[in-house]
Amino acid sequence: MPTLPSSDHLRCILRACKYQTVRISSVSLYPCMRKSGIQVYSCLGNYLVSVLVTVGDVDGAVEVFDALTFRSPTSWNSLIFGLVQCGKLRNALHIFQQMQENCVYVSESSILTLLKACIHLKAETIGIALHAEVARRGLEGHLLVGSSLVDMYAKCDFMTQAQETFDKLPGRDIVTWNVLIVGYSRLGHWEEVLLCFGRMQSDGCIPSIATLVFGLKACAAIGNSDRGGELHAEIARLQLTGDPQIGSALVDMYSSCGLLECAEEVLDNLPIKHLSSYNALLGGYVKQELNSEALLCFKQMQLQGIVPNVITYTCTLKAAGTVGDLDTGLELYCQIARMGFQNDLSIGSALIDMFVNCGWLSSAEEVLLMLEDRNVICWNALISGYAKHGFGTKALKTMEQMQEDSLSPSKVTYASILKACADMNAIHQGRVLHMQITKKEMELDLFVGSSLVNMYADAGLLEEAQNIFDRLPMHNIVAWTALVGGYAKHGFDSEALEYFEEMQLEGVFPNAATYACSLKACGSLETIEKGFHIHVEIARRGLESDILVGNALIDMYAKCGLLKKASDVFHRLPTRDTISWNALISGYSQEGLAEEALSLFERMQTEQIPPDAITFSCILNACGGARARNKGKEIHHEIDRMGLLQGDVIVGNALIDMYVNCGSVSKAQEVFDKLPIRDVVTWTTLIAGYVNHERHEEALQYHERMEQSGVFSNAVTFVSILKACGSMGLMGKGQRLHTEIMRKDLLESDLVGNSLVDLYAKCGLLLVAHEVFQHLVVQDEVSWNTLIAGHAHLGVSKLVFRLFDQMLNNGEEPTTSTFLSVLNACSHAGIVEDGLSVFESMSGNYDLTQNIEHFNCMADMFARSGQLEKSCIVIREMPFHPNPIVWHTLMNACQTWGNRELGWEAFEQAVQIDDKDAGAFVFVMKMFLDVSLHRETMKIHSER
Repeated sequence: MPTLPSSDHLRCILRACKYQTVRISSVSLYPCMRKSGIQVYSCLGNYLVSVLVTVGDVDGAVEVFDALTFRSPTSWNSLIFGLVQCGKLRNALHIFQQMQENCVYVSESSILTLLKACIHLKAETIGIALHAEVARRGLEGHLLVGSSLVDMYAKCDFMTQAQETFDKLPGRDIVTWNVLIVGYSRLGHWEEVLLCFGRMQSDGCIPSIATLVFGLKACAAIGNSDRGGELHAEIARLQLTGDPQIGSALVDMYSSCGLLECAEEVLDNLPIKHLSSYNALLGGYVKQELNSEALLCFKQMQLQGIVPNVITYTCTLKAAGTVGDLDTGLELYCQIARMGFQNDLSIGSALIDMFVNCGWLSSAEEVLLMLEDRNVICWNALISGYAKHGFGTKALKTMEQMQEDSLSPSKVTYASILKACADMNAIHQGRVLHMQITKKEMELDLFVGSSLVNMYADAGLLEEAQNIFDRLPMHNIVAWTALVGGYAKHGFDSEALEYFEEMQLEGVFPNAATYACSLKACGSLETIEKGFHIHVEIARRGLESDILVGNALIDMYAKCGLLKKASDVFHRLPTRDTISWNALISGYSQEGLAEEALSLFERMQTEQIPPDAITFSCILNACGGARARNKGKEIHHEIDRMGLLQGDVIVGNALIDMYVNCGSVSKAQEVFDKLPIRDVVTWTTLIAGYVNHERHEEALQYHERMEQSGVFSNAVTFVSILKACGSMGLMGKGQRLHTEIMRKDLLESDLVGNSLVDLYAKCGLLLVAHEVFQHLVVQDEVSWNTLIAGHAHLGVSKLVFRLFDQMLNNGEEPTTSTFLSVLNACSHAGIVEDGLSVFESMSGNYDLTQNIEHFNCMADMFARSGQLEKSCIVIREMPFHPNPIVWHTLMNACQTWGNRELGWEAFEQAVQIDDKDAGAFVFVMKMFLDVSLHRETMKIHSER
């Protein structure tokens, strides 16, 4: 039996193996030691561990270490080193924890090794324990150990602890400073990066190329061009301007700060122009939305013989897509295919985005399907494109395909799909998505939450939108704009402006879309002072030339009646679209300036701006206001030529309204009968036309047809039909309508309530009119005037005066219509003094100007009471040219009171106005008959 070597022999052999780095394999010395059990009971085993680590047999070292009954600090520390070297970092940290439990000394080299493991594993807890060990042993001032601690904390994102450890170091070299600067950079704490850079220079430490690059990155990130200029000067002093890394960082810094001329100058002065430098400038152009310049830069780069990379193509594709340069985009597509980049995900996403922006959605889909590996970003680019171009259904289908590709929707996916739901008003689908978002705990994410606010607000579900908005942890401009826009869109204009103010108080600056929403609210409320204030703010921020803001300003000024201001904004816009023209044309049309509106429409056609349905609706409204039937017919022919009546009910409604206003109700009916689609506005417009032209029976017939066709009456329809019933005395029909109005809960409408009061008053049911009046939600001047006029019409003068007093006591200001009714009551009651007092109080107490009807009423009052001379004085001195009505009033009074001279004068005045005035000639005939009859009577008396 062979004799086993002694421990001394083994030690010599092990030493030789260690220094010769000879691997001890399982077929040589190690099995021999195991058989003898030497590694278990002697220091030779501990020595064996370090030898095995040295020769790279870490597994063998662990096996020996585990078998040892006594483990020296050397074996512990050796094992830590070995485990870290072979990448078994967690095992090394576990050994360190065992060392702490067994109070084993940790060497400085092990501390440094373990700190590296902590950095790789982000094991800050172990790192903190190591820091405690360092502090206990007074090693914090050790430069290498202290720097390693700073590095560990910085890379574990514990920058406060990193800074505190750094500050305790007695001396700091450039490496330690860079460790701290890189840590702050990684977290985006750019101000701290520059602060460290300044402190480093104050310490007399010369910055390295890496330090300067990170300093320039910080300046680029926060847009600090002043500090960037100082760094540029320092770089020049150190003669480092030719370094490619620094050159690229300088170009990027100036580009990010918007100083593109400086960036170009730096690039031009570089001795060797690298791809990274060109990419920095290219990225700067794209970031500053100078896309044409970006495309030119790409061409210059190619002329220099510099081969583009993925970053180059990604930036250039974005520029081409933004400006809609499809030719360049297709050229880039070919280059990308030649260079074999077509399967790169970032380029694939950029290609999809480019085709989407150019409207080539089928090509975008082809690119996506050709990608070997598709990620969420690529799918999102296509989904976003479909949503952007109004293909909501396709966007939803694409999301389903993405999920079939085993990819879950991201925040961007949900934001795009929610936009599609908002555009399609697909609220049910939106609610389903909302449930998914809630399950994934994304509801309170600012990006997704803002999209939810937008969807609900756009659909008019403002309570739900407000609820989500209030629960968001913070609010960005997107969320604010969605909320303000929702309130403005659905008529809650005061609330929209309140939130617009609150947004600014929170320190969020409005963008073009927010300004447009707030201006819409100002226009609807006609709050011109607020509109002026917003306009000043827009001008200060240089947004007047933005077409979205400019159109909103035109619309706001037009709605407030300030057409000169609207026109000024219109003419200052660098480009004008159909919306710009529509806003101004609509303003002139609404103000009754039909000729100006028609002139603008002709200019719009001359400038070859295509009119849309809104343009035609506005111009038809102008034709109706101007009674320009012939022009309206011309536009009608144009509308027929474009085929707009086949699918646009708004244009059809405007055409019917135009013919009605021009007195061509039959033509309006002809248009109505040809329309393929009719909504409640279509029916109501025609019915109102019949009522306004006193063709009440036809109005009632069309109302019945409307109900039979399944279209339900709205408040405006009921107003017209109630007027028809009142004029025809159809009390039964009116009462049935009253019941239907109550069933539909439309009595709260001021128009409907006042029309019911008018109906019952005209039909003589004054008690019922009073009852309806008492139940009105709002009793305004129209309600009071309607009730007073009804009583005046029936000659109930006492109640007229009583109602007039009640109206004044309720704080309601009387109008010219109120006074006309009261004066009529005074006239019929023969209360001349009271009537004169009421007439004089109009201008004296209420600052109201009397119109011709009031003067006619005063002439009638004096004439009825026999004061014919006073009646003549009123007629002669009124500030209007007397109309036939007042002369007829005087003629009738002269006949009643037998004053033939004044009667003849009134006749002469009447026929001067209209020489075919039949009523005037009838009066003269009656007057002559009366004279002849009087003479016959006198002759008979004399013969007796």
